[in-house]
Amino acid sequence: YFNKTTNKKILMFLPLMIWLLTATILIRTSNIPSLKNAATGDWELGPDLDPYLFLRNALEISENKNMGKLDMMRYSPIGASSYIHNSLMPWAILGVYEIVKIFSSNVSITYAAIIAPVIFFVLSLVSFFFFVYVLFSFKFSKEKSFLGATIASFFYSFVPAMLHRTIAGIPELESLGMISFWMSFLFFALAWKQEKIAKQVLFGTLAGLFTGIMAWSWGGYRYIYMILAFATLLAFLFNIKPKKNLMIFAPFTIVGILIEMIKTPISSI
Repeated sequence: YFNKTTNKKILMFLPLMIWLLTATILIRTSNIPSLKNAATGDWELGPDLDPYLFLRNALEISENKNMGKLDMMRYSPIGASSYIHNSLMPWAILGVYEIVKIFSSNVSITYAAIIAPVIFFVLSLVSFFFFVYVLFSFKFSKEKSFLGATIASFFYSFVPAMLHRTIAGIPELESLGMISFWMSFLFFALAWKQEKIAKQVLFGTLAGLFTGIMAWSWGGYRYIYMILAFATLLAFLFNIKPKKNLMIFAPFTIVGILIEMIKTPISSI
């Protein structure tokens, strides 16, 4: 895919990307020593309310208790729809725990919840990088696209609005949801680069799949529909490859909405 000259130019940025990933992790984990309770020696989450709910749900899943569709500890005595059944965050925390405990048997679910947002952000950073690279590649060379994606990733890694929602100890929905967010845009952009209908449908379907997954992670999935629907409308109005436009947007919309419809009856309980 890359020629030798391109490979050499891209390898020049490799130390920079390694530094970026390292700095991203170090900055977001620098507060971990402060999250240990001085009185009990146990790990504690940061000062945010929702993460404690997700942690409690993860603990309940691991203990196989309070698995009903109503969470009676919310809006007592009426109860509310349980996040165990309509959110991926408790399951994602438990997934991180199951993976991390392979390397260390002393890891607790609470510690997994602490480091989860950092892991999720690194994954979202990688998907963001490739999305920007594909986006730039529509107009620029591979080398310039790689440079543009690298610069954009620097801004994305350290923007304050994102930093405080993806730091260790704050397993908020944004940290998990942004993985699917950028994956949706990545596959949508890749679909527009394809000439074969089968690949257009495939990547459009994958974009819809990750949009649907994000609907189970964070309410920000609505922005995906707003942005991509507007872009599709513009392509329709200016008659830009109408057949390709339909072959991409149709499976994207159908798959995304179908996955979201599975969640709607559960959330309305």
